[in-house]
Amino acid sequence: MPAAYLIVESNITDAEQFKAYMAAAPAVVREFAGDYLVRGGRMTELEGDWAPPRLTVLRYPSFEAAQAMYNSPGYRAARALRAGATACFNMVLVEGVPRRLKLSFISQYTRHSRVLPHGRPARLKVSYRRPKPSR
Repeated sequence: MPAAYLIVESNITDAEQFKAYMAAAPAVVREFAGDYLVRGGRMTELEGDWAPPRLTVLRYPSFEAAQAMYNSPGYRAARALRAGATACFNMVLVEGVPRRLKLSFISQYTRHSRVLPHGRPARLKVSYRRPKPSR
């Protein structure tokens, strides 16, 4: 199952009120196995004219997990804390690209050294495993 990404554009107008939301939201995000990838930070336009004042990106293990977080009582309470603290708050949820192949590298040698006595590196065996189809 591919990961899902929650992308948020916000323009904070009341920093003190927004701090209450920022204190409450991370616990709910963690409860649904979410992970903050971007939370504000330095940004520059590369193409187009989109210049969000603040950008937040979160990763969830699945689209359903992210939707469950958004609809949870805990996040509803956090949203109530945020009400009126932003001039804009746009949020989209997008499903990531499924992982087609998982590579696993297994050393043919069990020695701690990756270099054999004759000076050449140990060969690595590569095995490909296809993920189980999602239902």
